[in-house]
Amino acid sequence: MSFKSTRTLIRVILRILTHIEVFGIENMPPTGPYIAVSNHLGRLDALMPYRFCDRTDITMLIAEKYHKNPFFRFLGKQLDGV
Repeated sequence: MSFKSTRTLIRVILRILTHIEVFGIENMPPTGPYIAVSNHLGRLDALMPYRFCDRTDITMLIAEKYHKNPFFRFLGKQLDGV
C-alpha cells in the first residue's frame, strides 16, 4: 500500500468517525518547513495532519509502545513514521 492510498484510507476513516472544523489552514505554507502538533485528546489526533495536509513530507513520531500493535506498526511503516 502506498503513502497516497494510506492517506486516502485515513481520510475516509476520519470522515466517517469524526466531525472536525479546522481554522487557519490557509496560513500553512505549501512548501518549506513547519511544525503541526495535535493536542492528543485521543488516538486519532496523530492522523489529523494526514487528513488535512496535501503534503507528502510529513513525519509522524510514534511512541515505542505502538510498535507492538500490528495496526499501528503497519500505519507507521506506510506513513514513514519515526
